[in-house]
Amino acid sequence: MLNISIMKTLVLGYGNTLRSDDGAGYRLAEIVEAWQLPDVEAWATNQLLPEMAATLVAFDLVIFVDATAFPDETVELTCRPLTAEIQTLRTHYLEPATLLALAQQLYARQPQAYWLLISAENFAFGEQFSARTQAGIGRALEKIVELAGLVPELVHA
Repeated sequence: MLNISIMKTLVLGYGNTLRSDDGAGYRLAEIVEAWQLPDVEAWATNQLLPEMAATLVAFDLVIFVDATAFPDETVELTCRPLTAEIQTLRTHYLEPATLLALAQQLYARQPQAYWLLISAENFAFGEQFSARTQAGIGRALEKIVELAGLVPELVHA
């Protein structure tokens, strides 16, 4: 298979797949995993866990993807560069910056990282995405291609 990534990349999508739009990050990771690219891994998970720090250090780039409610209804996606920063420390759930800080503290390394936040408006029980969240997933996939240096023509969503 053709190597089309310029760096070893992890897409870490998380959220609750039974709470409608909240499952957007999880679904996006499933889509990226289906691309089956040699230097791109994707994990779909319900939440970020401290145990993930050990694996993060094996990547050059980590892209965290989650859904969130934005007050501005025109926003479909935001992309934030991340640095290691200990925020609220919990036993079973971490924010992306805290997970990076944990990787830095334990393994003296942290990958380059971004946090993609997909706009969400429906968190009711269900498995359907709102139109706004579906559009945000599409934009997030485009952003991942850009951030990871992938060849767009070789990626199929």
